[in-house]
Amino acid sequence: MRKLSIGLVSILILGLVACNSDPVTEPNKNSEVVLGVKSVELPQQAQATAPLDITVEVIVGGCISFNRLEVVSRTASQLNLRAIGTNSEKPGIVCTADIRWQKVPYTDPGSPARNNLFEVLVSGTSWGKISIQ
Repeated sequence: MRKLSIGLVSILILGLVACNSDPVTEPNKNSEVVLGVKSVELPQQAQATAPLDITVEVIVGGCISFNRLEVVSRTASQLNLRAIGTNSEKPGIVCTADIRWQKVPYTDPGSPARNNLFEVLVSGTSWGKISIQ
């Protein structure tokens, strides 16, 4: 019976310790977030295989910073990007109230060759179609 009690107490203590660990409050742990997008600048026309420059305007500020534009998928008819940022908000960290927009460039290399009416999506929203010559 005594061994059973010690084992039961040990399990309860381990359970309490495990429940008390909070990954959000661990030092140097930032979480990635999908950023809001204000606008996307696209050309009206482009060549099928030439580099294609676009500009994405994302929300940053406070504890949120821009990290990267990530290619979700790329086909001959569509480019799908996701704006990824870092949220460094944690208990004990004071975030400023300076919410602003940041323009970030992206260049699609043109491979595979684009079809006419090439669509550009960013963070799940279609921002337009480009006429391909």
